[in-house]
Amino acid sequence: MKKDEKKANLKEMLKLSGISYQEVADFTGASKYDISRVLNADLETKILDGVQKLIIERNQKVQKKLGELNE
Repeated sequence: MKKDEKKANLKEMLKLSGISYQEVADFTGASKYDISRVLNADLETKILDGVQKLIIERNQKVQKKLGELNE
């Protein structure tokens, strides 16, 4: 099972069980806001994609500078 599917299933199970994000927050010591963010698969995907793009962009800049030094 993919991580996104697992998160969707967990959200559905919480709903079916009548468990609120606030209850999860109280139980885990995290904030309700954090619980919501952790279970948001779209946000996770957006952040991970952004991280990868930044790494690629920075490495391209470094490679360009190294190329200029070798000219």
